[in-house]
Amino acid sequence: MNIGIIGTGNIASYLLEQINQYQQADGRVIAIFGRNEEMGQQLSERFEADFYTDLQGFLNLPLDIVVEAATVEAAGIYVKDVVEHQKDLVVGSIGVFKDIAFLEELKSLAEAKGTNIYLPSGAIGRVGCAAIGESGWRLGTCPNHDPKISGITRRRSRRRKSDFRRLCV
Repeated sequence: MNIGIIGTGNIASYLLEQINQYQQADGRVIAIFGRNEEMGQQLSERFEADFYTDLQGFLNLPLDIVVEAATVEAAGIYVKDVVEHQKDLVVGSIGVFKDIAFLEELKSLAEAKGTNIYLPSGAIGRVGCAAIGESGWRLGTCPNHDPKISGITRRRSRRRKSDFRRLCV
């Protein structure tokens, strides 16, 4: 599986280390997209993945899945283009979905393009849900918790429902 990463920060570095260096996934990160050219070049050299500052060049690669590991703002700018290019997508900055209209638009686009959108569970997802909770969403409507959202999957957490409610309400 060919994997692309959007972002050049700590999460991107960790994913590159786990996937390319320690081979903890069935695939390889072949490309990194980001704005920080200095960090992008360092990651590229260290983990043998091409670095791009041009989104279209990055998305024209034969990527099976793209992992957004940047910021909520970056997710809002780039994830729609990823789905437009019929790439499966992991959204790490799930706070981007506090804009319900954006969530609905992306869901419709993913269904039309036949792509999947995955949301992480655990610490990253919980931080995003906490941000979503601040925007007025309630338990059962948070995208990482609502089983009715088609095309978006989640792994059941071992935490109790009350732990989730405390973060998302």
